[in-house]
Order: sequence, then structure tokens, then C-alpha cells
Amino acid sequence: MRIAILADNADNFVKPRAEGLQRMLARLGVESDVWYDGLYFLDHNPKKQPLNTSNLKTLVKTGMHYLFPPQTKFFEQKWKQLSGYQAIVVVETVPTAFLTYQLGRIEEIRIRLPQIPVVLYSSIYLSTLGEWIRFLKEGNDYHGFIKGNNHFGLERYDWYLIGSATTENEMPEGFQPLSVIGCNINDGSLYPEQNGDFLALVDFERPNHMLERAVQIMALEKTKTPYKVLNGRYPMAEIRKIYRSTSIYFLAHLEAFGLPIAEVQACGGQIFTPYSRWAWAHYHKPDLTKPGPGTLSENFKVYHNDPDLLCDMIVEARSKFDAQKNLSCFKKWDGKFLDGDLTELEQFISRLKTGEINSRLHTTFAPLNQLIKES
Repeated sequence: MRIAILADNADNFVKPRAEGLQRMLARLGVESDVWYDGLYFLDHNPKKQPLNTSNLKTLVKTGMHYLFPPQTKFFEQKWKQLSGYQAIVVVETVPTAFLTYQLGRIEEIRIRLPQIPVVLYSSIYLSTLGEWIRFLKEGNDYHGFIKGNNHFGLERYDWYLIGSATTENEMPEGFQPLSVIGCNINDGSLYPEQNGDFLALVDFERPNHMLERAVQIMALEKTKTPYKVLNGRYPMAEIRKIYRSTSIYFLAHLEAFGLPIAEVQACGGQIFTPYSRWAWAHYHKPDLTKPGPGTLSENFKVYHNDPDLLCDMIVEARSKFDAQKNLSCFKKWDGKFLDGDLTELEQFISRLKTGEINSRLHTTFAPLNQLIKES
């Protein structure tokens, strides 16, 4: 079996997740290729010409050219390469992966390569994100100003590989087309390198949460704790060097998944958050069909946005800081966010090989959208 992993080469969450999936597949003996121009391929079509319905004969004659405009040499070469795979995995996130004006070639793949299943690998799962299903049903843009055609729901892909399916929202009971494989970020660049120093790292500023940020800065100043505030853009190598020197990391808002939460723990750091739900993808819940919070590992320090409590927690964390102990805690509680879950991935591969996951499976998923609880 050979799998195409469609990603990009930017310094964001897509590239490390795609490369991690390739490492996991290699451990299972499955051949795969990461297309670093894969999202570009899916998202960039030559400009379509306006549809002219005045001459039906012309319309019938040129209809396919309107649907699929003349391709450049680059795109035609990509189509030939894609036909040699048994499955396609698109690495994207919610809601981008479901928008009608994004990744338009997915629907073209359905027609040109109807035998190949198309799978989404995302950090989170649509069925536990009620706010996004309402957004997608209504067809709004990112600001909710424009209402148009509905966007896609679960019916866009034939299966879902998920980093975490956990939120405070309940997952609908019954069949769900997902495999919770976590993520593999263990590429050799994440390890403790604090060298006896204690440094706090404050996440990028979020305008809607300046009060929480003020509490963080005040507590760091009051406890005379050295800290660094993230701002601007960082190449992957630079930001991971910062993570290796980080002892405690402050969240700035609710994270859908929060790759830095895993990366900092892989470097022996702890996570400080004013509210547990800001890290809900890292909850441990015995039953995902039940609403409500779960349990976070001991690496998470929840201070309820209380400045006095936060000061006490910072002082305690500094006095007891042990990077190797924190790393061991991460491996024990959330190892699937360091090395991935090979058992879940192996079961997914088995379903591909037997045809249980196939290129027409997505056509059966539309009713599942109606079961998602809107939040």
C-alpha cells in the first residue's frame, strides 16, 4: 500500500503532523510520500470562465472544460502521480477542511480518480465541535456576515484521522468514522535543554483575552520569574529551540488542540492555563459521549485566573522543577501526542486494505451531521 500525504512546507502545524504521520506509517511498513505542495495542488485552480447558458450546444460541448479548466503542466503531472496511490490523506484543520471555497480539487478527485479514498487528518473532530457545525450548515464566512450555500460536513471525506476527539461537548453515540491516532512529533528536535534555568514562556497575544494575559504578566513580575513573550513569526527550528529552554508555558486562549502544548511537554515543560477547558483536547474522559470536562495530567496547572493562586503555583513549580519528571509524565499520560497511537493507525490501514474504508464511504456520512450537538 502506498499513501499520498497532502500537506505544505510552511512553519505551522501541518508540516510536523504530516511528517509525523509518515514516521508512524513507516513503523507499520506502509510506504507514503509527503507532498509539500499538496495543499497548493488541492486549492489552486486556473481561473474559471463565466458560465454562458445562452448556447446549450456550446455548453454541452465545453461543459467539462468549465468544470475542470485546462491544466498547466505542473497540475497534469500531479494528476498522473496521484493515480499511483491507494489512498490520499489531506492534512488540514477545522473548519478550513470543510469550506466549499477551500481544497476544491477534492471533488475533482472524486470524478477523475474515483477509486481512491480521500481521508482527512486533523487535530480535532468535527462531531465534538458544535459551534463549527452550525457555521458550516449556515454557510457563513469567518465573520458570520455572509450567508450562502452550505459548506461541507462529514460527508466530504471517506474517513477521519484525528489527533484528539476530546472536548467538553459530547460525541454523538453510535458509529463515527474516525481513528484517534494522536500525533508523532518525535523528530529529534524536542528535548529538555533548560540547563538549570527556569524560564516562563507567554503565548502570542490574543485581543479577546487581555485580562488573562495581564494576570499572567503580573504574577511573573511579582514572583521575579524570568519570562519571554512570543510575538511575530518564528521558523520551526527557532521556536523549538525556545521550547527546549522553557520550564512553564502560559496559554493565551482556548486551543483547538494546541501543538505547542505537546511540544513544550516533550521538552520537559509544564502548561499553565487559567481555565482547564483551554486545553480540552488534552482531557482524559472515559466516555466521550458524555458532556463536561475531563482530567488533565499533572503537567497542567489550572489557576482559575486567580493571581494569588498563580503566584503560589509559579513559586512551587520553580522550586520543584524537574524536566525529566515532566517528560516522563507526558509519556505516561499523553504518549499518543509524542509518538502517536500505532494500534489505532494499524486498524485504519487494515480497514483500507479490506475495502471497509473506500472511496464511496463518504456518501453515507451526511446523516451523521444531524446528530452533532450545536453548542
